[in-house]
Amino acid sequence: MSIKVKVTEKGVYKPTKKGDVRVKVGTTVSLESDVVPSNLVGKCVVVEGTAQDAKSEKTAIKNPQFTEDELKRRNRLIELANKINQDQFTKDGMPDVAAVNQLLDSGETAFTAAERNKLYVEV
Repeated sequence: MSIKVKVTEKGVYKPTKKGDVRVKVGTTVSLESDVVPSNLVGKCVVVEGTAQDAKSEKTAIKNPQFTEDELKRRNRLIELANKINQDQFTKDGMPDVAAVNQLLDSGETAFTAAERNKLYVEV
């Protein structure tokens, strides 16, 4: 059995002979099994077939390592990271905390580097 998933978040890489290459958000990827690999959990939606953790093509794969509140903060962090420039990411691919915090709405709690490091894992 196989499935197709659409990449919805940054941080997905495809191995090549010259090294790993980043897969652009919006790209559809074919998988040879019905299990979404851990590196795609939380970064894709199933668009064809039925994955073990998905009930329909519009069901996002969820990452069970976060609490509900952490998932909300993580989603907000990812949303903001998608709005900053590429030069506002660290060498490790993490969004710059100051750049992200500048985009927060009034009253939102600022992200710390430690929180970013915990929530932005596998993005």
